[in-house]
Amino acid sequence: MRTQRMVRHPVRKVWDEGRVALTSWCSIPSPYTAEALALLDYDCMVIDMQHGMIDFSDMVRMLQGIEASGLSAMVRLPWNDVGLAQKVLDAGASGLICPMINNREECARFVGACHYPPLGYRSFGGLRSSSYYDEIGEVFTRSREAILVFAMIETVEGMKNAEAIASVPGLDGIFFGPADLSASAGRAPAVGVNDGFIDEAHRTIIDLCRRHRLKAGINAMSPQAAASLAETGYEFIPLHSDLGLLRELGTATLRETRAALNGARPTRA
Repeated sequence: MRTQRMVRHPVRKVWDEGRVALTSWCSIPSPYTAEALALLDYDCMVIDMQHGMIDFSDMVRMLQGIEASGLSAMVRLPWNDVGLAQKVLDAGASGLICPMINNREECARFVGACHYPPLGYRSFGGLRSSSYYDEIGEVFTRSREAILVFAMIETVEGMKNAEAIASVPGLDGIFFGPADLSASAGRAPAVGVNDGFIDEAHRTIIDLCRRHRLKAGINAMSPQAAASLAETGYEFIPLHSDLGLLRELGTATLRETRAALNGARPTRA
């Protein structure tokens, strides 16, 4: 039997149940690594084409590996490129995250590329994504609920225009980027650091999302950070990255092994 595409994005069900969606963050251009992570208990996968070393061909192979494991995968675009956005969705991505959205016009341009008319202007013809449906019409009727669309607010300009950005029809959520926001304000990039400036931005994003019935997303670098961010109001949280997890585990294992070796007495023949 042919596998059918989901009627609703699985993360929507997570939210219906009142839970926080926990996802991966794939930056390594490897279908094998992506497939291995997809076998874990994530709610969804995210493939990072912006800062990860992943091109379009890598992304397609990673999608195939992830889907073979039973999960779906969203993709963070490298930029607000509407042609690439449509091509990535046609390849089978279950949603998009677009970086550096600074105003309503940019957001509308991005969101429009994600949806078919009348909500957007996405062109029909995705051979891979539509192959999983029995009827052509299903592609149109199911696509709105089957994908998720997140705009990233991560600059001072974006924060100033946040209200207008959040008002764009067809947007599902705001993904907050504190590091780039700090950098755009002339400060040191805030990576895992909270201060008054970032705390105020968190409050603005969460309040904005609640009023516009959007979901708030953000990266978390640790379980403790994820718990704190969830308490703040974030409902879509990618956990670390594949490379970050590899480095963290590798560093800890190496440190513990050297400590164990240093504490062991040499054995004489």
